[in-house]
Amino acid sequence: MLIDAALTRAALNPFTAVGLCALLALPGAALAQDNTAGAELAADPTEEIGAGDVVTAASAEAEALEAAELDEGADAFPIGASVSLSYRFDHGQFIETASEDFNLGYQILSLGAALQYTVIEDLDLTASMAASKPLETSYGNPGTPSQTSTQSTQLSDLNLGADWAFWTIPVAEIGLVLSGEFRLPISKPSRAAGLILGNTLSVAARRKIWRMTVGLSAGYTYNIYDDSTQQIDPDTGAANILISGRDLGNPLDLQGFSASLVLGYSIIDPLNVSVSYGINNSYGSVLFERDQYTSENAQDGVQAGLGAQFFSVAVSYRLPFETGTSVAASMVTASGLYTSDNSSWRLPFFDTESQTHDRTTYGISLTQSL
Repeated sequence: MLIDAALTRAALNPFTAVGLCALLALPGAALAQDNTAGAELAADPTEEIGAGDVVTAASAEAEALEAAELDEGADAFPIGASVSLSYRFDHGQFIETASEDFNLGYQILSLGAALQYTVIEDLDLTASMAASKPLETSYGNPGTPSQTSTQSTQLSDLNLGADWAFWTIPVAEIGLVLSGEFRLPISKPSRAAGLILGNTLSVAARRKIWRMTVGLSAGYTYNIYDDSTQQIDPDTGAANILISGRDLGNPLDLQGFSASLVLGYSIIDPLNVSVSYGINNSYGSVLFERDQYTSENAQDGVQAGLGAQFFSVAVSYRLPFETGTSVAASMVTASGLYTSDNSSWRLPFFDTESQTHDRTTYGISLTQSL
């Protein structure tokens, strides 16, 4: 059940930011996600991928695959918990600059926690939250105007979810999981946007063939705001108005659609590798009517995002002797669907387009089950 639940909440929720603190080793444990800021974690500040179009960390899928293996012998105790510590950085860290004090990349340390309660067999309730801290100043902060100011520790939103493994297709042995999640606005970006409640519903399918596990998921998100075109609060969303000013109106993501495919392989029992690819797009609540003054190049009707995609590779290892400890490493490339000139589909494997390659990030995570 866990692989489907994790895929549904992590890989397909278009309103969940990339965060390596999502790793969990405990069977049945919830996914602790780093929801620091969609804008902060977007791949390129010059491209409008959208605060809602962020993607997940590869390590989440890898650990979910591992947890699925452990689930068969899971303890009958209905309550589980885990904590995870993760460190992530972008490829800009490897770009040489004229001064050691001038850095184009970023480094972020995150601490996540998750609780899970098994109501009945195949039905779990989950809660997760995280905190993150940038470790250094950065000129190329992704998703925000270029700045060199030190950012403070940020709390994520609080995610409350439920996962129900409702059916296994006979003969084919394909397990189906239905998941729902409520996102409560704790983080500064969510409060600055006037979010009242984020709602996600998704379904995932899983099929295990020998040591290979295949997961496919699809999700839908609907957000409730104070005002879908509310101006950004300069106190809680200061980075968003550095260039445009306080009068910037922000058409928010009202709806989001997403899909993801994950392939996992268990090299040996405690060692797993996974490869995943996902796409998502958002649709706003702003409606622009076309009239005689509208440009032929203008977009009318309900506004849609430009689309986003991610590609990730992750390796996870569960320490022996049933310590409940696991480690993972991952590489994630998050970007828009199309190149900057909108001429062709962007290759998702590595950021070859930007000068600092900062759409590609790396992460290391340590998770302890309690």
